[in-house]
Amino acid sequence: MATVETFVPSRAESIFDLGDRLTALLQQIRRETGDDKIPENSLSRLGDTVEGLQSRLVRKAERDPRSLFDLDERLIELMDRAEDAAEQGEIPQDLLDQINDYLEAFRTKVDRIAGYWRWQESIAAICGEEVERLSIRRRAAERRVNV
Repeated sequence: MATVETFVPSRAESIFDLGDRLTALLQQIRRETGDDKIPENSLSRLGDTVEGLQSRLVRKAERDPRSLFDLDERLIELMDRAEDAAEQGEIPQDLLDQINDYLEAFRTKVDRIAGYWRWQESIAAICGEEVERLSIRRRAAERRVNV
């Protein structure tokens, strides 16, 4: 009689389950190696476990869907309202709070764009290094064929 195996999804691991799994993995590595060196084959398992734990612990900032152009239009609107209020006497606290919220949103948006820019620069550098590495391999292969 043939046995049919079915995939039964397990419940999502809690933070504590992941912590226990990380602890058990580290203890196993310590028993197997006896020193502070982590074998190459265990690094990916450790990395996956740590990444899973980190993804549950780190809070992700909410992404602001507005573009810089939207934010710029909002600034113009807020500054017009502030000028009108200043001409009438005093700028209301509600308007000041909105201006502060705008400034924070703008700062966050600019920081995210700068981070994206740095990420793209690093990707370009990595691709450049890979091109160099592959061209060296290509020349070596061509020399072996042309001998």
